[in-house]
Amino acid sequence: MGFSADAFIVIVLACVSSTVLSHHLLGTTLSLSLPYLDLSGDAQLGWVALLGAVGGGVGIGFMRLRFVILDALTRAWQRLGVPIWARPGIGGLAVGATLLVLPEMYGESSAALNRALAGRYALTLLLVLCVAKMLATSLTLGMGFVGGVFAPSLFIGGTLGAAFGTLVAPSYAPAAGVFGVIGMGAVFAGAARAPMTAVLLIIEMTGQHALLVPLMLATVLATFISRFLSRGTLFTEELRRRGEDVEDPMATTLLGRTRAGRLMAEPPTVLQATASLSQAASMMSRRGVSALPVVANTREGARELLGCVTAAQLVGALLSEESGTASARPETVADLSLVRDRLHCEDEATDVLQALTDTRLEGLPVVAHAAGSGAEELVGWVSQRIVVERIYEVQAQARAAAATYTSWGSRLQDRWHSRPVPPRRIRRIRRTSRISPRSSRRSRRR
Repeated sequence: MGFSADAFIVIVLACVSSTVLSHHLLGTTLSLSLPYLDLSGDAQLGWVALLGAVGGGVGIGFMRLRFVILDALTRAWQRLGVPIWARPGIGGLAVGATLLVLPEMYGESSAALNRALAGRYALTLLLVLCVAKMLATSLTLGMGFVGGVFAPSLFIGGTLGAAFGTLVAPSYAPAAGVFGVIGMGAVFAGAARAPMTAVLLIIEMTGQHALLVPLMLATVLATFISRFLSRGTLFTEELRRRGEDVEDPMATTLLGRTRAGRLMAEPPTVLQATASLSQAASMMSRRGVSALPVVANTREGARELLGCVTAAQLVGALLSEESGTASARPETVADLSLVRDRLHCEDEATDVLQALTDTRLEGLPVVAHAAGSGAEELVGWVSQRIVVERIYEVQAQARAAAATYTSWGSRLQDRWHSRPVPPRRIRRIRRTSRISPRSSRRSRRR
């Protein structure tokens, strides 16, 4: 994701204003009531690094589990033929049964998280709560209910860190709270891959400024492990499934993943299979093109593409016909050896460019499968001119944007100098610019 100073300034101003307003309306109470926590020496940073790596892996596991359960439930609904109106009821029963077994899973689980950070839970129960929260959240979202992943990721990280602290430092009383706070940032950074956001949010929610350095270390390592294990994040993966891949390298190119169906236009003209060679040559000369599609009408009224005829083929056939050297003279364009290369509507811009480069043709037809038959129907035409025009549009927009990309001070100065001059000032300038004849003579003598 890109980072710009303009966006950062607006975000900081919005955060400051919302924080001040919330302090006036809701007070300055922290989200988690914790005593002062501190890491017992720098020697514990090794355990912090290990927790960061584990937290990054757990964050990716939470993301994978969320979509694995979603896909499994979608296949189950389709296989069993469950109607849409009955799915919320079944999902509600499943989520309710989970809450009966583990009521700590309800909502944001703030009370259970506070108890976990206070060291009131045993190691086994902390691990059970961590795994159960992952399953319960994934089940809730997979059933189609509305919910978020921010608070669950904090609960998963808190219980994971508390269990980790209880395991590695059983003699240190605040270990569950210290490593729990660090685990919250590590799991969220691993799932969302946002280390700066994780550090700032955890510090703001807990007020544990003494844990800033170990929290930074854990979130950075969690982000590294997350990037090593997965390309997407908990949020970008959802967008990618909708067809909006914000991290796709192709998105930065001029054409990106534009389909041939969006690049195509109407063919210059269409030749019927029964057209003679002279008719095809006349049509091609009149349109000023070097290749045209040849079609045959089907019973359903569709235009089935047979191929393309080129100017070189027509010239060769007509010359051989005049010289009488051809043994079997073609009578129609369908008798020629047509070019079979074609594009489909779903082909990407890279496929279009490769096809135009390989065939060295001026244009290629775009086809789609006709409904009710396996024939490929001609639906459009992509030429080099269309591709060049699209690239020019992108370049022109970029140049126009670059011309206006200046500092805010320069924009303010341009607006100030381009403002209309008041009529009163114009009249004053005219009065002062008038020079009397005497003064002009004196100035000449001098």
